Amino acid sequence: RRLLDLPRPWSPEASKALGYRELAAFLAGQGTLLEAIATIQMRSRQFAKRQLTWFRNQSNFEPLNLSLFTHNEAVKWIWQLVNAFGVARRND
Repeated sequence: RRLLDLPRPWSPEASKALGYRELAAFLAGQGTLLEAIATIQMRSRQFAKRQLTWFRNQSNFEPLNLSLFTHNEAVKWIWQLVNAFGVARRND
């Protein structure tokens, strides 16, 4: 409720987040919480399916099997790949 009461609206990108529209509608009295949850679940599955379809149609990705690594080894390996492709690491 506090998000909807903010003095300035969310950016167009943020307001497209999964579940935002459904919960805003519920809080405005449009539908039940169970309907909002069901719609969020359905749209989440649809989004995941679109992602899988997109990745399946990409031919330039090497599959990553990170189950063979510890967390730290996986992070190190991924950064090696990122650096090999010239992507700059952002400072956190």
